[in-house]
Order: sequence, then C-alpha cells, then structure tokens
Amino acid sequence: MRLGQLLAALWIATAACQAHSDTEMKDAEHAAVLAVTTAVFDAIRAKDTNAMQAQFLAEGTSTRVAASAGADALTRATNAAFIARSFDTDGSLEERWTETPTVLVDGDLALVWGRYVFLLNDEVSHCGTNHVDLVRVEGAWKVTNWTWSVETAGCPETP
Repeated sequence: MRLGQLLAALWIATAACQAHSDTEMKDAEHAAVLAVTTAVFDAIRAKDTNAMQAQFLAEGTSTRVAASAGADALTRATNAAFIARSFDTDGSLEERWTETPTVLVDGDLALVWGRYVFLLNDEVSHCGTNHVDLVRVEGAWKVTNWTWSVETAGCPETP
C-alpha cells in the first residue's frame, strides 16, 4: 500500500470512529433529556410534588392551550405555581407518550416534542402535544418551560 493510500485509509477509519463516538454522545444526551420527562411522568403518577419540583426551574413557565376557543383556552403559570396545584384532584393520574417524542439538543439547550395521553382514574381524560424546553444547569437537565395542548376528541382509546 502506498503512503497516500495508507493516509486515506487512516483518515477514513478516524472519521468513522469519530462519527460512532458522536452518535453515542448524541444518544446519551437524548436519553438524559428524555429521562427528565420520564421523571415528570413518574412524579405525576406518584403525585409527588418534591419529585416534580426537582425536574423544573421554579421561575420557568407552564402553559396549557385548550383546543376550544374562549377565555380559558390559554392558561399560564410559573412552574412553581403549576406544580403547587398539580395534584389537587382525587383519583389516580398518569401521563404517557403515545409516540416516541422528537428530541433536539444543542449544547445546554434541549427541546422535546411529542404526542401524549393523560389518564384520570385509568380512563383517558385528554390528549395533546407536549412541547418541553430544557436547559442544563450545573450539569443537570431542568425543565424551563412546559407547554401542552389539551384535546378531548380523537384521543387514543388504549394508550
């Protein structure tokens, strides 16, 4: 093998290793971001305010967008206020992704976007789309903004 061919082969091998390493790092980042949404869903199921607070920046915002028009179609609150009233209902609560959400990561900024279904007492209450903005703070991903739509028609029968 000539020197030029050897150098080309080494360059290709190095590039392939770097691409593999970049993919592994991207997969790990996406998994870390999704772990936050999983922890939020677990906190909802457990009605655990402390576990929920651990995933959010208190000064961020939570925004609910109802499918119906009217004065209450848009509801905004700080994350702290939203979490404080999240479990003011009787019965069991559960939220699930209905599809694998899209995850985008750029440095210390991330976005999760996907369809969900919400169950109250094991029955579908509503569904919609979650849009979750996260930032990495001191090495940990935190929700800064959680926005969701609320739809009562066309939800999956069996999530």
